[in-house]
Amino acid sequence: MSSQISCPDCGGIIVFDAHALLRGETFVCTGCRAMLTLSRDSVSTVADAMSKLDALRKRSNEVRRSSG
Repeated sequence: MSSQISCPDCGGIIVFDAHALLRGETFVCTGCRAMLTLSRDSVSTVADAMSKLDALRKRSNEVRRSSG
């Protein structure tokens, strides 16, 4: 699932996939070529947050299906 953020250097767009970011992939700003990557120290924090987000999405989808 792709997401995007504004580049802190130039305001351009950095399109990234959070799961690929966790695997160590690097993403590049379309404007200035600044790179987005995770430090080794951040991987466990981001992985935990992504796991919680995925669980929330799953529950939200289940609620929608059961109420619809």
